[in-house]
Amino acid sequence: MPPPTLAEVVPRLQEVTVGEGDVIFAKGDAGDCLYIVDSGEVRVHEDGRILATIPAGRIFGEFTVLQSAERTATVSATQPSHLYRFDQRELYQLIAEQVAVGRGLIRLILKRLEENRQGSESGPGRRTSRVSISLEPLEQDLD
Repeated sequence: MPPPTLAEVVPRLQEVTVGEGDVIFAKGDAGDCLYIVDSGEVRVHEDGRILATIPAGRIFGEFTVLQSAERTATVSATQPSHLYRFDQRELYQLIAEQVAVGRGLIRLILKRLEENRQGSESGPGRRTSRVSISLEPLEQDLD
């Protein structure tokens, strides 16, 4: 099965524009979607602590959307930002149609878990997420 193309993914996304300080979701909200930062930057925070800063080209919300769980932290924009929202139903449908998407998400989550583990070993502080949503790595899984 060929990897997903951008043309297959884009129609499933919803554009979201947020201003500086706007809350995208709060801790405890339903994890019914994930987001891709197209431009701008968002911050993941909890109880006044910054857990991560997510720049353009990165993804967030992937843990809870796959678990159908509540959000574990709040995410807000640090500046005006343009996001793409990927609803759970659309994501699950794409995973069913394109196994490579599921593999890519698993790799992304494992990488994020490793980054979080390494970050916690080095102590608290501001960390920048380095996980990309690029569809290109999905093609590598099919080899």
